[in-house]
Amino acid sequence: MASTQLIRQWTLLQELAVSRFGRTAAELARAAEASARTVRRDLADLEAAGFPVERLRDGREVRYRLAHTKALPQIPLDLHEALALHQAALTASLFHTAAFHEPLESALRKILRTLPERVRNHLGRVSAAWSHRSPASSRAGLLHTLRVLSEQAAARCRVRMRYHNLEAELRDRVVDPYLLRQHNTDVYLLAHCHFRSEVRLFHTERILEVEPLDEEYQMPPGFDPDRVFAESLGVFLGPAGHAVVRFTGWAARYVMHRPLHPDQQVLERADGHVVVRVPVRGHAEITQAVLRFGDRAELLGPPDLRAHVAQQVRTLAERYSRDGEDGQ
Repeated sequence: MASTQLIRQWTLLQELAVSRFGRTAAELARAAEASARTVRRDLADLEAAGFPVERLRDGREVRYRLAHTKALPQIPLDLHEALALHQAALTASLFHTAAFHEPLESALRKILRTLPERVRNHLGRVSAAWSHRSPASSRAGLLHTLRVLSEQAAARCRVRMRYHNLEAELRDRVVDPYLLRQHNTDVYLLAHCHFRSEVRLFHTERILEVEPLDEEYQMPPGFDPDRVFAESLGVFLGPAGHAVVRFTGWAARYVMHRPLHPDQQVLERADGHVVVRVPVRGHAEITQAVLRFGDRAELLGPPDLRAHVAQQVRTLAERYSRDGEDGQ
């Protein structure tokens, strides 16, 4: 009985957490497979336990959601859970993302304060053994932008945003936010742009303002946002295709231990070289990937991609054949 109630209340918390506009008791009852009366009683219990349940009146209806401005109740972590969270936060890729670095550091400090002195001293030594560079400061308000985008994507609701692209154009756009994607230390938004009438990728650092809209959208039938990135080396959205690259020497050993892509196929392997086939989208990312290995990598095909890389190499060779502007 207790486990059934716990599962039901956990379901309610998940529903409340992903809804910016709130859920009615009837909607929550359907999600939890319980009566509206039971749901109201569970909500009262959660509120009494310290969860920030907020009531919003929408005409004659009451909608429930989790307030974002209140602190969460104390969570009873045991020692092993606290240690695991501390280490996970310290080594997570998000820790090196500017928008999340400060709140994660704050969380680490709070975890440390709850631990015995002997454990704190041990974690201090462990932390000192992990080297990391604090990221450059992020745009003011980036965390707010990410929160709004994630909530709107979860609710399948549009946003209006002011975006500054790399061509120095500042435009107001209405988009359907599909998902947020972290790449290296940056966070990108994959969304349908109504200005361009196509799916676009937006660097969240260049979203200067964001306004949630109470306008629902439908994902195109059969469209899988994750599949878009499965065919890319990183986050580019060019035409889908494949590239074949030969690596020699240390570069061959490197790409065998650190594949360029999870779906990398080894076509040929011999002493001193390896030939791999990787999915790509457009020219930009595979060109960067090949050039960073210098003369230890050669893009074999397809022909148009090889010609593109060859042109880049000729341009660089011409540039470096000249003396630098300062003569050094």
